[in-house]
Amino acid sequence: MKKKIKYQRIFKNRLYTEKMLRDCLKISRSTISYWIRNGLKPIFPGKGPYFFEGESVKNYLRQRAISKKTNLNPGEIYCFACRRGVRAEEQSLEIIDTGIAIGKGENTKIVISGRCSDCGTKVNLIWSRTRLSEFINNYPYLSTQGVKVKFNKATSKQ
Repeated sequence: MKKKIKYQRIFKNRLYTEKMLRDCLKISRSTISYWIRNGLKPIFPGKGPYFFEGESVKNYLRQRAISKKTNLNPGEIYCFACRRGVRAEEQSLEIIDTGIAIGKGENTKIVISGRCSDCGTKVNLIWSRTRLSEFINNYPYLSTQGVKVKFNKATSKQ
């Protein structure tokens, strides 16, 4: 399983050797070699030893993280099997009110779950109760049949 690189440990105004980067980010030598082949620029390109500017390392890792994000269109839920945003099957949608407060107002966190329309995998979306109508507007079946909201048993006792 890939691990998330914590690039906040890098200082932008500092020079790093390959070993310093490995120790700071807890990565292997082959990871740095892979990054160099895919766009990370050392100060003196060519054969090692490599030196890196902290700012260029941070920018490289930030751009990698941004490129891996998936933007969802309204009404989509991320499917981990398909690795993209999909519409859920309308008949399978369930809305579960967790009762967990968001912020200082009356807003609560809800979980929208259903089945992926492409592969049938269970998909979940964490959403807020006040924005529920934004999600429902994208599903005509829910708009006409009404929404059944389940309450979480653990939070309903409190």
